Parts: sequence; structure tokens; C-alpha cells
Amino acid sequence: MDLFWLIAAAGGGFFGAAIGGNFAFGFTGILILVGFGIAMATGSDVGFSYLAFGPVFGPHI
Repeated sequence: MDLFWLIAAAGGGFFGAAIGGNFAFGFTGILILVGFGIAMATGSDVGFSYLAFGPVFGPHI
């Protein structure tokens, strides 16, 4: 575990708390769609692994 990802997870939690649970869940859905776009354009799973379901803004936040 890297210090950067710990800070990113804390930032995602702060953002989720600031906008509320329902909107945070919706934002996670938007990031999933962005992850699909990244996967289709590049073939990489970075959008899913680190954004939508990762420490930045996963459903656990």
C-alpha cells in the first residue's frame, strides 16, 4: 500500500461525505461508465481498478 493511494482514498471519502450518500453512489456509476470508455479506447482496466472500484472512489467509500 502506497501513501498516495491512502491519501486518495481519504480524499474520495471526504468528497463522498460532502456530496451525500445518494449522489456519491450515482457518481460511482458515472465513474463506471468512464471506466468502460477508457477500457474501450485503450484496452486498459485502469478506469475500473483505480477509479470506479479502487481506493479513489469505490463503493466502500
